[in-house]
This record gives sequence, structure tokens and C-alpha cells, in this order.
Amino acid sequence: MSTHKLTKVIVDRKKWYRGKGGDHSKLLIVADDFVADTDVGKMCCLGFAALALGIPKSLITGMQTPRDLPHQALHLETDEVAKLTLAQVAWCLQSFDVLMEANDAELVAELVKAELVESVDEDNDRYCVFTSNAEREAYLKARGVKVGLDFEFVN
Repeated sequence: MSTHKLTKVIVDRKKWYRGKGGDHSKLLIVADDFVADTDVGKMCCLGFAALALGIPKSLITGMQTPRDLPHQALHLETDEVAKLTLAQVAWCLQSFDVLMEANDAELVAELVKAELVESVDEDNDRYCVFTSNAEREAYLKARGVKVGLDFEFVN
């Protein structure tokens, strides 16, 4: 039986950008991302993961997904890019669609309030529908293990 080492990812709920759809979600949100001032400096779950893996904050700033990093890095000539390890780049190239969908999904109560659905059952075209952030966290924790991430959510 092979065991894979999991990377511990501490997600600070106060700095976690989630549940607002994917249009403005970023690994690390900056002021020019068309978000509320209160969201500047917040990160999606994969932003926290990138930092836990040692990827510098300056490289994830404003990036929408980890897959953007290697492509963007080709245009950056900094010491930080040169120091990226092959493991860090390989991590960025994984498919994180399920985690991104879970991070960005709005809670059912918000969808119902916006009259986008009448109930959870009616929302069959979404991968992730949560009734609470605790449910979202449990889902991310379970799915994160599959890509080598051990999420822990703290206040």
C-alpha cells in the first residue's frame, strides 16, 4: 500500500474568498479585480494551497487558477520564477475543477434568494450545491486529499 504525503493547508476563514461565483475568484485578490474593498487580500482555497506548497505570494497575486501560473511565469523574469521547483509547477498543472467549483459555489439559500433555483433538487446542472459553509469545508477536505491537500479551516 503506497501512502502519499499530504500538504497541510491552513485556510483562514476571515481571508477565504468563497461562495461568490468564479467570475472574480482569484488565488489572491488584488484591488483591480473588480471586487469589494473588503475582499482585497482574500484567497480562494487553492491560493492557500499554493502558499502552503511554497509558491511565493507575488506569483499567485491576481491569478485565477494554479494553471495560470506556469503560463504567466514564462513572461516574468524574476528570481522567484527561477526558484519554482518542478514539483510546484507540476502541482499547478493538475486539474482542480472540482475544488474550484466547490470553492466558488453559492450556498443554496443565496441561490433561492436570487430566485435562481427553488430548491436543491432543481439545480441539477451544478456539481456543487451546499446548504452551509461547514458542508463546503467537509467536501473540500475530502476532495483535497485526492490531490494531495489536507485542508484545515480555522477562525
